[in-house]
Amino acid sequence: MAGIAFYPSGTNPATIKFATGGLLGTSLTRRTLNPEFDLGAVTHGSNNSTLRYVKATGAVAAGNVAVSAANVASSGSGYKASAPFAANEFGWVESA
Repeated sequence: MAGIAFYPSGTNPATIKFATGGLLGTSLTRRTLNPEFDLGAVTHGSNNSTLRYVKATGAVAAGNVAVSAANVASSGSGYKASAPFAANEFGWVESA
């Protein structure tokens, strides 16, 4: 079908990151107030990265984030968030 794009116009499909570890529903940009996976769950990403399921106890901007031993995301470094977190949201972050 002409005119249908499965990714944003102007995006190189080869650069789109996605989970490859087999966990259905893994999304680097989805944020929820209720956990969808076990906190601290780990899977793999398309660029040989590690993805970790975390909770943000406060607002966290997209970009570099830190993850504590209790799998709590905060501003810092070590991981990357593809989308911002609001307080008490769950989501996936990617190893930097």
